[in-house]
Amino acid sequence: MESLLRAVRTAATRLRAGLAVWCVDPDSPDPTPGWTGAPVDVRRCAGWEALRSALAQDGRPHDLVVVASARRGGVAWDRELERIPGHLAEQEDRSFLMAYPAESEVGLASLPDLLSARP
Repeated sequence: MESLLRAVRTAATRLRAGLAVWCVDPDSPDPTPGWTGAPVDVRRCAGWEALRSALAQDGRPHDLVVVASARRGGVAWDRELERIPGHLAEQEDRSFLMAYPAESEVGLASLPDLLSARP
């Protein structure tokens, strides 16, 4: 995930564009500590419906939406991730890119570690 975020930040800096990072979990940690370059606006929403609503209301024509997703069956995968492309495709003048970082970059413990931590 870090390499994806770094690439998006670098592109935004070179384009002199602002960057908004949406977190679906309102209690998630700040994903941008120590970032320099493009200004970053970290926004949080309480769930997938709130994210879809916010993207529809806050987006501007010609924005590029980059969705950092997880692969089906991966630790961070959620069924709602499959619905985001369809939702974004319905919005006019909006481009989007689905990115699937390697599971090792998602910042999660390995599956065996997660399983052994359960009671």
